[in-house]
Amino acid sequence: MAKSLLHSSTMSDVYLLDSGEIEKHRGSRSGSETILEREFSVLSQLNIERIPEVRGFDETAKILTMSRVGTHDLSDVLHDVPLFTVPHIMRDFFSDLSTIHGQGFVHRDIKPGNVMFNVGPHGVINYAGIVDFGMSLISNRKQNEPLAIGGTEPYTHPTQSSKKFKELRTQPGQDWFAAGRTMAHLLSGGSTPSFESLLNKDGGSGLLTDLKLRFRAAFQSAADECQPVLKLMQFALSPKASGEDALMELLELGMAATECLRENITGSWPHERGLTSFQSGSSERPKRHDVLLIVDNTGSMAPYVQQVKDAFDEIANLVGGRVDLRVDLWSLGDYSTGGEGQQAVVPLGQRMRADTFQESMKSMDASRDQYDEAEAYEVALQLAYLHHPKEFWTPRQSTRRSIVLVGDAYAHGWLGKFSPWGEIVSKARGRWDKNAERRGEPDPKIKSIYDDFCRRHPHYMTLDIQNAERDAYKEAFTEIQTRDSKGRTEDSSHVYVQGELFPHRPNYKKALERCVGQKHATIHTIGSGSNLVSSSFLKYVALHGKGTYTHVGSGELIIALKGIFASVDAKIFREFEKETMEHNPNTQALNSITTFVIDSMSDEDD
Repeated sequence: MAKSLLHSSTMSDVYLLDSGEIEKHRGSRSGSETILEREFSVLSQLNIERIPEVRGFDETAKILTMSRVGTHDLSDVLHDVPLFTVPHIMRDFFSDLSTIHGQGFVHRDIKPGNVMFNVGPHGVINYAGIVDFGMSLISNRKQNEPLAIGGTEPYTHPTQSSKKFKELRTQPGQDWFAAGRTMAHLLSGGSTPSFESLLNKDGGSGLLTDLKLRFRAAFQSAADECQPVLKLMQFALSPKASGEDALMELLELGMAATECLRENITGSWPHERGLTSFQSGSSERPKRHDVLLIVDNTGSMAPYVQQVKDAFDEIANLVGGRVDLRVDLWSLGDYSTGGEGQQAVVPLGQRMRADTFQESMKSMDASRDQYDEAEAYEVALQLAYLHHPKEFWTPRQSTRRSIVLVGDAYAHGWLGKFSPWGEIVSKARGRWDKNAERRGEPDPKIKSIYDDFCRRHPHYMTLDIQNAERDAYKEAFTEIQTRDSKGRTEDSSHVYVQGELFPHRPNYKKALERCVGQKHATIHTIGSGSNLVSSSFLKYVALHGKGTYTHVGSGELIIALKGIFASVDAKIFREFEKETMEHNPNTQALNSITTFVIDSMSDEDD
């Protein structure tokens, strides 16, 4: 069964299966199987609706299979949560946590990354539940079990993270400390480092003042009745709450907060949901960038794939902590000749942070079959925008959305009697009137798009290159006609394919338009090799995708990818560009991307 990587750490690797289930493997750290066994044991004993349901556990391989809870965690969607839904989120979250305690367990790893939400094309749908029970212990049990000491600052209570407390018995107050801080972070916004900085600045006085204002704005008329919720958050943020003797008070405040929410916040999510990015910290957060990276994984791309494998830690170092990055990685091949084997597009990872992405690259081995010079780019573009039967790419709201195509081929359907570039150039320059022996008026919209693209890509849009690509296109079309006709029935213009989501081959133009128009994505393309038909196709995609085209030579693919990933933040990009030109003064891999970043800055100023 195919699977794509969601998260990777020394403790575990988490995959999403085609079935929609989650598969969790032990990590590289010695003893990590203990965490997995503990999670299996705890989940098997809990009876709660909004937590993972165990589907199986391979005790030999140490693989835990369970249901998926939510699509995104709170750290993903912190600034996409509508203001007026906050009380309902707290009600359901606190209720679930109280139920876990009522059934005899302490979660011990409550943090934004373990609080899950369902997200759709139009934003956050609802709170989904709590995940990751590997640190959980039976309530009132000593913390002297293997790998029981640990957690995540600044959410974990100090009595969990130091070995001097290993003889201390677990207590639900530890969870309420983390829950109070997690919900305070939801109301204050910003990144985890900025939240921690505010917490430590002047005893958190500024954070506490802002918290009161955001709480009242979210709870509105129910603010007075729900004061126990505010008191829990305020106490959890105070230095006093970090002591061992504060655990009982934290428990009492958590129970009071749960009860008042149950009594005063009723019904489903409100019809009027309010603003997103309402937090004061939303303006200070790192720029967000959701990238769908589609890489031709056939044999001809092997040197480039290996280059990314070897150097992707450079991307992680470049954007780590400075860009809020999420990457989806898709392996691209061609249609299966007999309807068997792999589908044309295979997701290898979803919503990955930079460090996890490096792990997913291990599955990219340039081993996909290559039958001719065309690959199924049209399928990849179709899946990128689809919402039904499911959403294959789920970027966040209020984020830069980029689709990056990397390859040395072109889409099926690209070749025709007349090149798509001919129509664009004709409209941009004005159609030639044979009778008047002059050109007519150009189409203003097409002219603007074409001229802008030529300005960004002067090295790739010379007259000599365009003529060479036109001649290569004509030659390739003659060779391709026979192949495509085999897939058509006598009365149909569709080319039928086997083994894919839909029985007929997608139209690459429509898919391209919908990626831009419906998914609101910018499309960048990176080409390699000497195939002129491929370069003409990739430039066409970049033009209509309002992005950039880059042709890379040896050692340049990682430069282009780093430039695109960092393009969301002009300061980071400029630093990277300067460093790159010092070490690679002759590279042209950043030329068009640099112009794109400059243009983006101008658009933001306007």
